[in-house]
Amino acid sequence: MMWWRLHSGLYRWIFNHSSRAVGLYMDWIRPILIGPESRNFWGENMDIHRLKYRMHNQYVINNCPKDKLLVWKLEDGWEPVAKFLGKPVPKGPLPHKNRLGGVIQDLENSPDYQNNKIN
Repeated sequence: MMWWRLHSGLYRWIFNHSSRAVGLYMDWIRPILIGPESRNFWGENMDIHRLKYRMHNQYVINNCPKDKLLVWKLEDGWEPVAKFLGKPVPKGPLPHKNRLGGVIQDLENSPDYQNNKIN
């Protein structure tokens, strides 16, 4: 979209035989199919993705049989998962990555990362 918005005049000049069809698609059909374009015409419109994600989650919550659905949050810990699966609660904390941004420290200490650093 960004290329089209910035250079549509150039496109129309070079490809005048197809510019009307491409313009119709970019300006009318594409927004109808995938929703409004992003605010800066670059990448996906995250507002639309978030809305569709939330709508999907609500659809699942509304339509899944309650005995087959577990709505779980990380801070709930092992107990709800174990109970839902009919298993004993595991000993120890939940496994995790990037607790308190630890992945950044792991990268900084990695020899592979240090060899590729831009100085």
